[in-house]
Amino acid sequence: MVDRMTVRPPARPASVTEAARVARIRAAKANATDVTFPTVHNWVEMVYRAFRQAFPTGPNELALLGVRESSRTAGANQDEDSYTRNARPADRGPFTASKGDTTTTFNDLLFMVWAETTPEEGTSAIVYPCTIDPSIESSGTTGSPYLLEGKLYKCFQGPHHETHTALHVYTGAAEQVMLAREATKTQRVFTGVQNALVPPTRTGPKRWEFVATEANDTIHIHYGFDYPSTASLAKDWSAGCTVLMHGEKGDVYTEFLAKTKAAANTDAIPYIVVSSDYVKLPDDWAMYALDDPDKLKEPKNVMRESGLRAAPMLLGWLPSIMTWNFADDVVELADDVDRVMAGGGNPHVAHLKDAIENLLTHRDRLPSGTPEALDRWLAALNADKEAAATDIAAAVSGVSGLNTYLRTSLTRACFQCVIAPPRGPY
Repeated sequence: MVDRMTVRPPARPASVTEAARVARIRAAKANATDVTFPTVHNWVEMVYRAFRQAFPTGPNELALLGVRESSRTAGANQDEDSYTRNARPADRGPFTASKGDTTTTFNDLLFMVWAETTPEEGTSAIVYPCTIDPSIESSGTTGSPYLLEGKLYKCFQGPHHETHTALHVYTGAAEQVMLAREATKTQRVFTGVQNALVPPTRTGPKRWEFVATEANDTIHIHYGFDYPSTASLAKDWSAGCTVLMHGEKGDVYTEFLAKTKAAANTDAIPYIVVSSDYVKLPDDWAMYALDDPDKLKEPKNVMRESGLRAAPMLLGWLPSIMTWNFADDVVELADDVDRVMAGGGNPHVAHLKDAIENLLTHRDRLPSGTPEALDRWLAALNADKEAAATDIAAAVSGVSGLNTYLRTSLTRACFQCVIAPPRGPY
């Protein structure tokens, strides 16, 4: 049952200080001047339930929710606040031909909610301006890392750059985390198959496995740095981390660490990331149910169904960091690998020439020796001759498994929620 509570909208200070960058929504007793709304705690719980994730409700158990493409703004009269959706491109900083979108703005939100005793007795929330996608340039490993949407991450306090403290983000084991990797290290949105063609690593992804669980303890939720208000950008640091728009020594980050340290679930604080593309922000969700509060009991009603995008081949819903064209390109390339694999035993496979040609457009991302073998195979097909068995074997061996890694990665990237994807061609 959804708990309805009276919430005082926070007033914004006249001057924008660090204290003004955090919004507190705390349950209060009703009086004649209050407006009754569902609590932010209610809303976060509904988001968790919409993505079929367990939501903690025990005394002082925290839950974290990161919302991409969202921000919080104050009304002109300085006495009310609202939540605002942003377009994904707004997350980008200056673009350069050599480095791409190497900076990001603090235009995401991190919600922390908890009940001190029980939700019926009272709930609290703190909302932090942040960026869930900081710099893409600083990643020294294969591809820029991105947290996945709709998946359950967990957090605990640990060291950050040896002498500092942050929340470590993990999935499964404490030093493992599932991430998407953008291969070119130049884009914040996966728009084409080139973004998926990551090279292999010893500790993480296999070749072209652009979503994988890897050995990695460097994905954190941590403090930011102070920049002028006209250039609030996270620059060449903290790839893959969630960075709060608060300095390390300020009251806000100090409180953030104290609260997460004192939490009853401090060793495994749940954290999920979603996007305002397909999730209603708190005030939109509350207003949606003004005529019928029972609507708030249904997790599906926290979703913006118009913002959901079904992936090709019924894989689920696409995250905001990936376009439909990207997903379609991935499926097409995987299909072409299928054709080349099948062509090893049957040179008359349909569209085999086209498949080889498509693979050769990515020759610099293929294993050593594979492009040359594909070249000779294609030349033989174009001459209506039989290719050398050694060339066919080398080509098939070189692309073996790439189809599986592409499809598996896309499946991992997509999320499921209470609204099932439609069936049929897209």
